[in-house]
Amino acid sequence: MKAKLAILFILSLLGSSCKKERTCNCTISESGNRTTHSKTAGTSISIIPGIPPIELSPAKDTTFVSPYMYNNTAVAKYDKVSKGAMRKNCAANYEESVNEQEVNIVPGSSTITITQSGIKTYSCKIE
Repeated sequence: MKAKLAILFILSLLGSSCKKERTCNCTISESGNRTTHSKTAGTSISIIPGIPPIELSPAKDTTFVSPYMYNNTAVAKYDKVSKGAMRKNCAANYEESVNEQEVNIVPGSSTITITQSGIKTYSCKIE
């Protein structure tokens, strides 16, 4: 009788410890280059018809490249999840490429294109 109770007690402890609240703590690092391309229309004025216009400011086309780096952390809590399921939800380490582009247009005046490209690295631990 005592042996059966001891076995049931051990099994209940094992069962209760399998599924519990677990936390996935990730450090996210992103690095790469940001390219800013600016294209500005020139301004000119035409005073007399038939005479070529006078250029007040020339058109400009410039490109700047600068490196960038971001670090961030993300925490996700899971309730009543087993260790095996948590390993699937919280991958240890992985990388993904980043290629984002943003275009701002001022009609008749300028266009600014910002391209951000690099690698985002996730490093996660289960707590």
